[in-house]
Amino acid sequence: QESGRAIGFLATPVDRSADPDEHRLRVKGLHHRLTELFGIELVIVAGPRVYGAADAWTSRARVMSYAEATYLMARPGHHYVPAARDPGRSGEPVITERDGPPLVRLTGGSARAITEYVERGNIEAAMRVLEELCKTLSTTPVASAALQNWLYSLQTELNRLVWDLEGTPNDSIAAIGRVAEHVSLRSACAVRDAIDGAIHATIADVAQLRRLGRNATVAVVKRRIERRFREQLSLADLASELGSNPVYLGQRFRQVVGVSFKTYLRRARIREAERLLTATELRIPEIAARVGYADIDYFGEQFRRETGKTAAAYRAETRAGHRES
Repeated sequence: QESGRAIGFLATPVDRSADPDEHRLRVKGLHHRLTELFGIELVIVAGPRVYGAADAWTSRARVMSYAEATYLMARPGHHYVPAARDPGRSGEPVITERDGPPLVRLTGGSARAITEYVERGNIEAAMRVLEELCKTLSTTPVASAALQNWLYSLQTELNRLVWDLEGTPNDSIAAIGRVAEHVSLRSACAVRDAIDGAIHATIADVAQLRRLGRNATVAVVKRRIERRFREQLSLADLASELGSNPVYLGQRFRQVVGVSFKTYLRRARIREAERLLTATELRIPEIAARVGYADIDYFGEQFRRETGKTAAAYRAETRAGHRES
């Protein structure tokens, strides 16, 4: 018994002359018998064959490393960790680096998508993203660390959403972090339940904060500008999304933020343009398109209005300053 999480180490005799295919069949049969015995879905990871006491420890370490590196709890069944054909002193294989199919990366985009749907109160869309994640976990190899980072990313995104609305994150969001802490030993059901609970609880919290908070709707508009300034945003469209009157929302935005919606949007775009001019070799028309301006002349006008310089002059001055420093 490795721990209180029902993780065990089981040694079973294997004929020294058995070939790898026979080894796999024995593992498959063992999985079938144990599944029938316990009546639950099991994950078995079979390590390289053992020929001595030292090999037993090495094989166990290999299994643990594989199980920690690859999230297996969503894929009940038997998994085989082979040894590379690198003969040791005994002429038998020794343990080398991880074998097996390449691991799938999880991007932060789906965590942000869930948060945006929660912000909009669209529970059906948020659950579709969750189901897609569960499908990925159950059908393809995913690194445990990647899933852990994804869960922490979702927790951070949901916390920030609630903080922006001047609220306190609920315990369901905290539960995501608790699941992430030991994710390699958490069942897929536990992962799904934690995310599901956070989605439902946070949607309810966001709706409540909007009803009670004077500035909550303005905070949502600010978040959407900062996330979507590359799009053709309009105050009318955002007001429609939020169920608000565009004239009232514009007035309220100016009162709370101190500048108009258009000014705030322009500044968000120009800040990103400044970053791209400094950090990339992109041409100025490409930068204009990336920050939401289809018309290069209009971009130039807005850039000069915000910075007092042309985009070309800004790039030249910034790079000259970097060379001098």
